[in-house]
Amino acid sequence: MLPPIWTMKEFLTFGATSRLLQSLSGPLRTHVAASFGVRSNEVFVSWVEALVDLRNICGHHDRLFNRNFQKQPKALRNPRVPLADPNTLCAILQCLEYLLRARGFPSAVEEMARGELVRATAARLSEAGF
Repeated sequence: MLPPIWTMKEFLTFGATSRLLQSLSGPLRTHVAASFGVRSNEVFVSWVEALVDLRNICGHHDRLFNRNFQKQPKALRNPRVPLADPNTLCAILQCLEYLLRARGFPSAVEEMARGELVRATAARLSEAGF
């Protein structure tokens, strides 16, 4: 018998959690996506994959601006959710911000990243999709 999920999550990496999400049955994956305000599990899974990619880039101290992201979030068909060019940092941060707000966490991730890029003399906002 497996331990409860709240125990297992302490030992799962973000990447392993993403793979666990992908292995769930369609209706269960749709239920998880809906709890984050995303009606399409295909869109939700693409967002999680993009966030795993972003986490790995940050975890390995790689650069975030003027780069092409391997995993790109799919657009949510919602006019209140503008999605920047899906190949940019801005698009992934917009997804993160949407997910955080859907779960009740006020967020200004995109705004904070924009501020940091403005302060970085080598970075141009357009290179990060802002």
